[in-house]
Amino acid sequence: MDVGIRMKIELDEIKAWELRGQINRDSYCYMYELERYYELCTIMDRLEDTVVLLNSFELPSTPTQFNATDFISWINYADLIINCIMRLNDIFVKPNNTTLFQDNHIAKKQRYKKPFSTKFFGKYYKGDTDDNYFKFLRAMVLAHSLKIDCKKFCNFTNKKLAYTPLVRWNHNKNVIEITYYVPDYSIDTQTIELDLTCVFDYIKSRYNYLDEIFDYIIIEKEKDRNAYKQLYKEKLSNLPTNFQEKLSAIERVYHENGDLDAKNGVDRLSYHLQWIQNLISFEHNSSRNKIDIFHRIIGVCVDDIAKSLEEQNDELLIDEINTGYDYQNDKGKFKGCVYEINKIHSDYSFVYKFEYLYEEYFEKVKDAVGFYFEMTDDMSLEEKCYLAVIALCFDNILSIPKLKQKFPIDIQNDLESTYGIKGLS
Repeated sequence: MDVGIRMKIELDEIKAWELRGQINRDSYCYMYELERYYELCTIMDRLEDTVVLLNSFELPSTPTQFNATDFISWINYADLIINCIMRLNDIFVKPNNTTLFQDNHIAKKQRYKKPFSTKFFGKYYKGDTDDNYFKFLRAMVLAHSLKIDCKKFCNFTNKKLAYTPLVRWNHNKNVIEITYYVPDYSIDTQTIELDLTCVFDYIKSRYNYLDEIFDYIIIEKEKDRNAYKQLYKEKLSNLPTNFQEKLSAIERVYHENGDLDAKNGVDRLSYHLQWIQNLISFEHNSSRNKIDIFHRIIGVCVDDIAKSLEEQNDELLIDEINTGYDYQNDKGKFKGCVYEINKIHSDYSFVYKFEYLYEEYFEKVKDAVGFYFEMTDDMSLEEKCYLAVIALCFDNILSIPKLKQKFPIDIQNDLESTYGIKGLS
């Protein structure tokens, strides 16, 4: 390498983003334990940030750099990347009786996923591994280190303490010179002349372990998914026949065994369950036969929720009738007042608590609601909003043939006889 040439490592930043995608794809192995959740969030954040930062480092930081303070900073960030990869190995790879890094706790009869290479630093030591030697290097140049642990790194210091006062660039600025003292009677000074390309290649190699870690994330998530399938099958095996008791039992099981969002009641299914509770507990003053049809529809949706939990299937029937913010049905009665019905539907009992603006919203949707329910002057604003929400559910079912067919034939017949044999077509 010529004097004055400065080097940058080139790590694939997309891999760090892909890690977040793999972990965030669902909540398995991720959002069920608070400590695991925080640890993985930290790994994802630190890895993304540190890879970008490390790619921006130029070594040496100036062509005339002498003291290798820039390398000391660089290797600390590089060590953080290695620690992230090692921890991901602990979480996702080791449970499958293999490892990408040496681990003396894994039985020798188990086959290591990777051979423990000496290809990057082997010329500097004998009888150990590149991974341990990198940790030794990082300990040697640590900014606040005066001496290193002779027990932890005994293979590299002849089982003696090592004091590490000097970290310098060589004349050509492509080699780090680490000078250290071993306190024996020979008063011998040792120097490691560390080729920077060896360190770069080692970091790239270990960072590329992410490709295999992705495969193990998928394996662990599927194992976790199957475990929760079995759990819910056991917990929901003997649900009450009474609708209200059944709904309460499903809510209890879900909130006790769901992920962190479920336990905090802030996920999609928790919203649906609260939505159902509000609707079925409200006492309507009119249209009892139509409300009864709606309760039967909700009963089908609740059974579907239980089945979906047992199968760990995210495709919920309730999503299709309870469109919330997403009503975009150009064949339905509400196509001319999409914003207003979405606003009523999403906020009717969670945010604004029937404030005066609902009068303005309802004025825009009253004709569509009037197709499904007879409106009277003495109705409260609260009842109007509930009827608007129920009308939207009827609207979705009647105007979407594939959705209607997911309900029992008796419900289909009752809807059609109430609103016309062809529904909204």
